[in-house]
Amino acid sequence: MHPCGQGFASMCASPEKYAKLAAGAKNVNRLWRLGEADWSETLVDFSDRAFNETFRLHCGAQFGATLTKSCAFRVSLVVESHGGSGLIRYSEAADLEGVREPACVTYSNCVSAGYVDKKIRMPLDAYDVEALVFYVEALRKEDLSYDLSDPTFLRLTIETMQEDFDRLSAKDWQANKRHRLIVPQLKREIDYMKRKLEELE
Repeated sequence: MHPCGQGFASMCASPEKYAKLAAGAKNVNRLWRLGEADWSETLVDFSDRAFNETFRLHCGAQFGATLTKSCAFRVSLVVESHGGSGLIRYSEAADLEGVREPACVTYSNCVSAGYVDKKIRMPLDAYDVEALVFYVEALRKEDLSYDLSDPTFLRLTIETMQEDFDRLSAKDWQANKRHRLIVPQLKREIDYMKRKLEELE
């Protein structure tokens, strides 16, 4: 089902307009590389596994069990930006893998719908409507090389990531474009892993 059909009023107000904008969406990673504005904080939010986690878990519980392979897709968003902050007004999923199984279509549409009406950080000089693309990959548990239900794995991962974070953040990381992306991403991932560990203890 298209997300607009699930009762997201902000999308349904003018879906044709939003869909047309989404069709010309810009790749956030490419915008960051070009450096015309600082998209680091936007990318940090998108890469945060806690961002939209409720919908990912909900959709995974409903449709994930029927996936026969990993499900990769891109999400096109329309964001109303007001200088440093943005509100996601429209979201749609699109295929990355050519022909894909019905369960992946259903799952990606479900996850995409969860981004609507969420706030996200944007470049300070963005004061307009932006259409952005980023990538999502949902892996089946059996495809993963790690297990977030394993306390030993979580502790070792947190320790390793904390070492990387301490090493990078000890430098003047704000002056380095790559570090402005990596250091906050590490911090978010460490916090996420710690919350998962606390849930198990």
